[in-house]
Amino acid sequence: MDYKKLEELYDAFVEHKCFSEIEQQAEKILQDQDLDEQNRKTGNWVYNYRFWNNYLITPRGLLTQTENRFSVEVDSKIIDLNSTEAPNFRDKDRYLAWLHQAINK
Repeated sequence: MDYKKLEELYDAFVEHKCFSEIEQQAEKILQDQDLDEQNRKTGNWVYNYRFWNNYLITPRGLLTQTENRFSVEVDSKIIDLNSTEAPNFRDKDRYLAWLHQAINK
C-alpha cells in the first residue's frame, strides 16, 4: 500500500464524526501521569485498534488481535503489526512513516 493511500485513510479516520470519542478515550490514558511508558502505550493502542480495524482489511478467521500482534491484509498478504512499536498516533508524519514501512517490508 502506498504512502498516499495510508495518508488518505488516516485523514478520513481523524475527520470521522466519532473520532472525538476515540480521542477522549485514548488521551485520558496517555495523559495519566501515574502510568509508566509501557502502560501509556495502551492509549496509543486505542487509536491503533480503531484505525486498523476500521480502515484496513483484517483477515478472516480466528486470529486474535492484541497490542503485540494485529493482523491486516494488504495485497493478499497477511501482515502482523506490533502496536508497541508504533510511534504516537497523533504524530502523523512519524506514525505514517512507521506504518508504511511495517506494511511494505
